Amino acid sequence: HQVDDPLVFVISSMAGGAGASMALDVCRILTGIPNLDPRLMGVFMFSPDTFNELAPALRTGVRANGLAMLGEIVASQTGAANDHDVAVLSSMGIATDGTTVPFARVFPVGRTMGVTETVFGDGTMNGVYRGLGRGLAGLVASDAAMTQYASWDLANSNPTPTDRSKFGWGENPQDLQ
Repeated sequence: HQVDDPLVFVISSMAGGAGASMALDVCRILTGIPNLDPRLMGVFMFSPDTFNELAPALRTGVRANGLAMLGEIVASQTGAANDHDVAVLSSMGIATDGTTVPFARVFPVGRTMGVTETVFGDGTMNGVYRGLGRGLAGLVASDAAMTQYASWDLANSNPTPTDRSKFGWGENPQDLQ
């Protein structure tokens, strides 16, 4: 890619409420914009634990939506959703460029990170939102950071070897990063 190619950030929730599945449709629709390379599109999705501070009645289905979203993300990443997505959007008069995979990577953003469950920011919903906003602001303010993001986070095609007998049966390992 060229340094001047546009980088796209799509920010949504994988836990529902913000149209989690629509975020992937937005990515597919964005592929219809001339000179926008889907390999330079990153999707930042708030994971279900972001919403832990809400009353239980207000987060009914949040974890189930997040789990269902994982299947949709994998179907998009591997190209399995392409024909269906293009057919649906075409029937609505929305043109896409037919790109098989509509985005480069999904970055889950949650209240906790990693196996040690390190709390992100102060652990509140607003703290997580603020932390992502500040992180992305710092990223776009730095040419060096943006170049590293595009070169390594989006375009790195050296995936960690994984056992595809349990997940990703028959798929290209580079599509499952």
